[in-house]
Amino acid sequence: MALSGDTAFVEWTMGLKIKGIEFVYPGTTRLRIGADGKIVEHRDYFDFVGPTFEPVPVVGGFVRWLYRLFVS
Repeated sequence: MALSGDTAFVEWTMGLKIKGIEFVYPGTTRLRIGADGKIVEHRDYFDFVGPTFEPVPVVGGFVRWLYRLFVS
């Protein structure tokens, strides 16, 4: 966890099992904290596509290619 001013970040891992296949999604949550100490804004960030489709034959190669094309 990291805290700077009124903004905090928390890292987490989410697991999902579909038809016996387990998927693991690492993610981060950004929290904005109000003057009263309560959370006033919440936003999650995680990559759904990579962990879901990279292990799939043929589709995985295509997903990695797209990532290299747009992200790298």
